[in-house]
Amino acid sequence: MSVNEQKVEEFENKYKETIFSKIGEAVESQQKTISLTSQNAKNIGQLNVDIPNASISTNNKIVEISQEFKKAGISMFSQKFETYDIVSSSLVGDAIIQDLMEKLGDASEKLVQYNHEIANVYKTKNEKLQALQNVTKMRKLISKIRSFFVPTKPDLSLTEEERNTLDTSLQIYRDADDKICNYKLEENIVPALVKLIAGPKKIGKIDIPHHFSAYNVPSLLEESVIPNLKKLGYEHLIPELQETLIQEYKKDLPNLDLAKEDIALYVPDFNKNGNKKDKEITKNDYSKDDDILLE
Repeated sequence: MSVNEQKVEEFENKYKETIFSKIGEAVESQQKTISLTSQNAKNIGQLNVDIPNASISTNNKIVEISQEFKKAGISMFSQKFETYDIVSSSLVGDAIIQDLMEKLGDASEKLVQYNHEIANVYKTKNEKLQALQNVTKMRKLISKIRSFFVPTKPDLSLTEEERNTLDTSLQIYRDADDKICNYKLEENIVPALVKLIAGPKKIGKIDIPHHFSAYNVPSLLEESVIPNLKKLGYEHLIPELQETLIQEYKKDLPNLDLAKEDIALYVPDFNKNGNKKDKEITKNDYSKDDDILLE
């Protein structure tokens, strides 16, 4: 059975609209923040204020990587399951997008911290100015007489310590943006997949230790991950992905004396052959209701 191409197109359009609309809102919001932050930094005397927009970097990186998928003959935004006549988001694509969005969140936190440092410096300067203004009448008179002979102005320029603090904070944000700009698919695809597959999820008020159960992971990889890795030219990363997942799930083992069949409930067994039942469980397990990207 072949999945209707119109069905695929409609799914992708809706999916991409959700993702890029969210990023578009972030771009606009961050641009306002950056404009204000740049002005405030310059007002207190910080030089060379160049603040990139990490949201734009994220948008461009997703577009760039989606072209890699396209060249490989697959989509970053959808995957067809011919057997079930359904179309769903690509698990590999989801992992990459989620990873980039998390890096955007980290960059946004670094920008907030930079703003906080600017506010602290401004507060310190303002307190110094207030202290100079709140002097006694006699001291004001003496100051006026002195300034008549030797004109002076209070020095409210940045100290070396303040300048270093601001420059360091700004550089930390730039570094977070660089992680997005320099993001390489081959370098990040394994940790991104491990994070998505073995990472925790929440169903209502219940915390689940892993997004996918260990028993279903082998079939999940066989059906939704390995075919795409091969097409992308990353077949050599499959053993690393499997071993990393095994080590991640091993953290849940209650003890080392479990029977082999019981261990498979805690740790993925990539030596077993997935049967039809396994694949059906995997398909249901990876539903749009569980899509942690778009919640």
